[in-house]
Amino acid sequence: RAQRSLAAAQFLTVQAAALTQIDSALGAYDSARAQLATADSLLRGLEHQLGSVRAQVKAGELQPLDLVNARVAYEAGAQNRLGALLSAQQALGGLESAMQSPLTMTPATVHAGQGASHSGALQAASSRAAPQRQL
Repeated sequence: RAQRSLAAAQFLTVQAAALTQIDSALGAYDSARAQLATADSLLRGLEHQLGSVRAQVKAGELQPLDLVNARVAYEAGAQNRLGALLSAQQALGGLESAMQSPLTMTPATVHAGQGASHSGALQAASSRAAPQRQL
């Protein structure tokens, strides 16, 4: 009886840690997605600016060096967007890792936790994180 109570307490401790890790990973992913959206928006603006400068150079209103500068700015924006995309993918990987069951639990702990009254909390956390998110 005491072992079962101890195993249930260990399960609840592991479960609480898992929920905390999932919530943290989900927050990091949401933040990374917001940064990616900002980088996308900035890149679209730089693309528009590049087209405008290109037309002005063609019309003789600006120098070719202005086009080179606009192209450099665009490429820097593209690089920033790639960095944001990488961060979003890494955050998604962190979320996926957080959703995996911990390997440190013994079978007795898992079994005891199946009867614990708080076992629905992990399912609730999973359902919060379950909606498919696209990059």
